[in-house]
Amino acid sequence: MKRIFLLLSMFAAISLSATNQINLHLVGCTSNEGNPTQYDAENGANLYFTPNAGYTMVGADVNVFHGETEILLNDYSSEIGYVYFEASENYLFFWWYGEVTADFEVYITCKEDTGIGVVLPDTFSAATFEEFTITADSVYRPETFVVGNNWLLSGAVAFNSTVADWGEYGMGYSGTQVVNYTKGYVEEDYSNAYLPSASGAAQGANYATVNIMALFEQIHFTKTVLSGMAITNTQKVVDAIVKGDGMSVEDAGAGLPYHQDDYFKLTITGLLGDSVSGSLDFYLADFRTKGEWQYAENWQWVELSTLGEIDGLQFALETTKQNSWGATTPAYFCIDNIGGEKTDCTIGEMTKVEEPAASLRHTDAEQPKATKRLINGQLYIEQNNRLYTLTGVAL
Repeated sequence: MKRIFLLLSMFAAISLSATNQINLHLVGCTSNEGNPTQYDAENGANLYFTPNAGYTMVGADVNVFHGETEILLNDYSSEIGYVYFEASENYLFFWWYGEVTADFEVYITCKEDTGIGVVLPDTFSAATFEEFTITADSVYRPETFVVGNNWLLSGAVAFNSTVADWGEYGMGYSGTQVVNYTKGYVEEDYSNAYLPSASGAAQGANYATVNIMALFEQIHFTKTVLSGMAITNTQKVVDAIVKGDGMSVEDAGAGLPYHQDDYFKLTITGLLGDSVSGSLDFYLADFRTKGEWQYAENWQWVELSTLGEIDGLQFALETTKQNSWGATTPAYFCIDNIGGEKTDCTIGEMTKVEEPAASLRHTDAEQPKATKRLINGQLYIEQNNRLYTLTGVAL
């Protein structure tokens, strides 16, 4: 039987007989080699498709009709026939039990290829991370995780959980990790470094911790005007703020707690395709203004609607705490309920900090160097033959 193939714009027809055809209505893809030269009830008919540039077959909307009767995909109970569609192989298979009495109408609408490994829903919904089943006080580590990028979806928000093989040092995790920790103490091996400084998630049981190992981290989502999100520090960061990180270098001493002029800043940049819509700063710790020192120990709500209609966010961290290797404040922060409602979250106040003795300000370059002293199991700072608590109160 002679095959006739015609592709006009988004419509193609493949002739099976003088009276019956398979009519293709395609958006974002084209028919490929392997089109059927004939149709019969025993062998069925196979069709193959190739996504156009900028599209993906994964998550494509597929509808098949025999005349006016819709044939559901993978429905063995159909009285007319069976249709199988495998998006990853761009493959469509027809197998009909009954007599072919009408044309077949095949509608395939492909999704835009975001390049992020998951297909975003058509409409936006908030990321609460509650889709993931996680044992209490642990991190989401499914067997499907591979070394490299693992794109996950919560609501209409896609985020990347990156896995690295560090050889004898084990596996390393960065990017956005889904966790189910409550407030507690950081273990010496930092095995629970993802735990929040707050009492738990801002909404529900799960939240996410972002660990920026590079210059920034991105999340992507269905285009919307994003309402905002809940943000707080990890407990590991709070420990570095109030106790010192043991690594930073400054005039007043090594590894001191945060004091005058210090800050830990999160810059949130709105993305729309390849363009930047704007950015805003949120200070996870802000010690720039005398008498107004504070840091995020409870969940805070950050309004993001001023960024306009966007389909992604980029996160970057900046801190005044440095040494010759770079930043010494841990590059972590927690997020929850992205694009949700503030009223659904447990939001608290910023934690205020009293100003320490003037001699501990790192702007006092002439002050002698400070050292740490462990006395009766309690850590103090000694400077100029005088002891101070870790928050800078003179004894």
